Amino acid sequence: VALLLGLCAYVGDAQTVVTAAQLDPNTDAVGGAYAQTGGSKAFGDLIYEWSPEDLTLDIRCLGVEMDDTNWWVTGANDMAGAFLYRFDAANTTLLNSYPQGNTGWGWRDIAYDGTYLYCSDSFVIEEVDPATGGVTGTTIASPISPARALAYDSVRDLFWTGSFSSDIYSVTRGGTSTAYGTILGGTYGAAYDTPTDMVWIWDQTSGSGVNAHEFNPATGTFTGNNWDGDSGLVGIAGGACIFDHTTHGHVFAGLQQAAPDTVSVYEFGQ
Repeated sequence: VALLLGLCAYVGDAQTVVTAAQLDPNTDAVGGAYAQTGGSKAFGDLIYEWSPEDLTLDIRCLGVEMDDTNWWVTGANDMAGAFLYRFDAANTTLLNSYPQGNTGWGWRDIAYDGTYLYCSDSFVIEEVDPATGGVTGTTIASPISPARALAYDSVRDLFWTGSFSSDIYSVTRGGTSTAYGTILGGTYGAAYDTPTDMVWIWDQTSGSGVNAHEFNPATGTFTGNNWDGDSGLVGIAGGACIFDHTTHGHVFAGLQQAAPDTVSVYEFGQ
């Protein structure tokens, strides 16, 4: 059932202490102690961070997703080529580096439907087998190139996407897309939250460059609920995902393109 919900659970994590300089604007002032020992914090508060760049030496980490057992991160096509990286659940070990085979910039955000991963670097969303890290040959037409922000909606069995200042789109498995005239300036990541039936967009537009905005699929509009994800990295938004962490509960993870590229995990209990 958890697979169908697009959620996952895993044990443990390697946590970076959240220093005073990194305190989230929504903090309740327990700071680094919470990152190590747990506790009760407010919605949108930073829990812990880890850097895929430190483990891969790839300075172009972009998308992020958590399946049932592993973290996944996309790396852009720089001097070493474009890769899909698989990490252990504790985010301490790089397990595999799979060449994407793309000649362009490479895959951006990642979606997960409980069986396959989905990524895009063109007008096509590609299905990826987590067992091999390779494409299956199944593709879905995208209304934009690339389908930069990407999230799987388990209730409607479709995908949500957007790119920078584009509309937000729903895309069926058959490639039928619907545009919602709701625009942000820097849409880069997307994550679907099953319990609330909401989509969250990880956006580069304003403030710190890492802002989460709640989008209602039922109305096709933003709800006005949003929060600033700044953790002191001075980064901009990459990909995003939502999942169930066995220690911290329901959490939101957003990649920050920073120095180094970092996955920030936030309180998200609903």
